Amino acid sequence: MKSPMTRGAVGLIVSLSTLWSVPSHALTLDETIQRTQAAHPQFKAYSALQRASRADVDTLSLAPPIILNGEADNLIGNGSYQQAAQAEYTLALSSVIELGGQRRARHQQALSAYELTDAQSKSRTLSLLSEVTRAYIATLASQERLRIAEESLRLNKQTLAVVEKRHQRGAAPKNDQLRAEAALERSASAVEQARLQLDNDIYRLTSYWMTSGEPRGELSLTGNLFDLSTPPGQFPQRLSAVDDALVLEVYASEARLAEADSTLIQARNAGSVEWRVGVTHFAESREEALSAAASIPLFSGRRGSSAASAARQRAVASEYEYQAHKRDVTQRLHTAWSALQQHSASVNTYQQKIIPLLKRAMDEVEQGYAQGRYRYQDWHIAREELIEAERQLISSASAALISRTLIEELTARAVSNQTTQDTPQ
Repeated sequence: MKSPMTRGAVGLIVSLSTLWSVPSHALTLDETIQRTQAAHPQFKAYSALQRASRADVDTLSLAPPIILNGEADNLIGNGSYQQAAQAEYTLALSSVIELGGQRRARHQQALSAYELTDAQSKSRTLSLLSEVTRAYIATLASQERLRIAEESLRLNKQTLAVVEKRHQRGAAPKNDQLRAEAALERSASAVEQARLQLDNDIYRLTSYWMTSGEPRGELSLTGNLFDLSTPPGQFPQRLSAVDDALVLEVYASEARLAEADSTLIQARNAGSVEWRVGVTHFAESREEALSAAASIPLFSGRRGSSAASAARQRAVASEYEYQAHKRDVTQRLHTAWSALQQHSASVNTYQQKIIPLLKRAMDEVEQGYAQGRYRYQDWHIAREELIEAERQLISSASAALISRTLIEELTARAVSNQTTQDTPQ
């Protein structure tokens, strides 16, 4: 069977991957997810654990075996027992009759253990793919920061050229030229730092599907970091999806397993009847006789009462743990939803208002400086304010996308195709 949270599930991070699925030679988020699923060893480990747990269900659902016993008494001795003259040969069948529904309880316990393994695999899969998505966002942001650093370097080169011309004409002091040269060196250093950070982020991202020794080569990402067209929605709408959270399904599965353990212990307290039926051949008289035996444990219910009580209390504790973690997930969801709203609003403000105004201000100061109406310091401040605003835009956009990824992870509205496997009956 499938748990309710997986019915109709679609690929992980669908809403995010649509932003970066533009055909290009550069790497998209969708390609990143596919490469990770194909090569990351954890996915193979999850599949192996699920197969092992499924095999446990098949094994533990079997009835007790029927055993064929063979015995030979008085086979070798002295006196009248020489040459097996007094030997007795017995061929018997034996088995166990489980009372109290033990087989059914054992099957349910194994099935609950499988469901827990399955839920853990799904939760870890979603967590891993969300981690990959966050790494992709961070790398895309670093790529944008490198672009801004290179733009700053270009502006500083232009600025230095203008300042040098004014200084040569005697319209600007030597101090302005020296400060412009220092600003150019700082921007060149910033480009180098941004390039190193991007290389590090690319290495981290590709490590999800490449080994440490594989050459990375040239790699770039494609996507619009600033496309936040999907509204965050209202929190009550998000809250209704908390019950589908895969991390909560793990705790729910643990609670069901604890309950199944309790049921199995109670069933075992009913005891089992061991039986044995056989035929004995007497060599001396050449006659056969039928034998039968049965053993029933006494006071087994009293002996197992403490274990049953402990199992019940563990089941109760698991239910309380589920409720506690549900509150934690709700709080984390609200924090992520609130952060998404804040960062989305910030992106909109920077794009629509702050950056356009700062561009106009820089153009005004640039023209005014060339005409001698503004100081070099005014031009430098206007340029740095614009660059800093663009950096803030990148930070807000990446934070908004990361918050949205966390919301998807917590609500399990999108899960990997690898996690929609049937549970054995």
